[in-house]
Amino acid sequence: MLEVAVTDGRRVLAGGREGFWLWRIGGEPALTDKTTDLTTIMGAERSAAWGSAHIVEEKNPDGISVGTCVEIKHDGAVERYEPDGSPHITAIEFIDGDLWIGHEHGLDVLRRVEVLEPEDAEVDAAAAESAAPGAKKKQLDENGKPVRQFVGKISPIRSWRFEGPVLFIYPERLGGGGSIVSLHGGFMLLKQTAIGDSPVFTGRGDVK
Repeated sequence: MLEVAVTDGRRVLAGGREGFWLWRIGGEPALTDKTTDLTTIMGAERSAAWGSAHIVEEKNPDGISVGTCVEIKHDGAVERYEPDGSPHITAIEFIDGDLWIGHEHGLDVLRRVEVLEPEDAEVDAAAAESAAPGAKKKQLDENGKPVRQFVGKISPIRSWRFEGPVLFIYPERLGGGGSIVSLHGGFMLLKQTAIGDSPVFTGRGDVK
């Protein structure tokens, strides 16, 4: 079991009562005689340029506090996210601007995206003009109708399922992605790869 872990950005030393392993990130882990009394403290709250997130804890029937969901604050709004199956949430970290959520069943990745506000978000011109002092007023088009604007939304973009729980998430220094240490699942390096057609070159630098 990998109960504690520390990293220097290139290697991870992790282990516990059953022994310690030294993992050169991206390579193969090996048993080591090295041990540590120190460990990374994965805080229950993280911040990024676009907002913040923290693990919401509740007591289970045994009176133990467990993470049940993640509360995300952004653009003046508050959203809550709970992974499928309602696993206990054990770690969060921002990597490349995305929110990585580690839990008993693996890891989920959320991203803030810009979307056009829904039709039902529109208000009439009179309501827009009579907005409370200090409130951001709706812009009106040439017909006096409120203009639908782009707003921030939290969207799940990827999930990995493996034996958890995830205890440590380390952002990679180069190349993006993150290094994961799971109590029962071991070490892994996870990177997101774009899926889709490659650019088609139609002539002299043009990309279609």
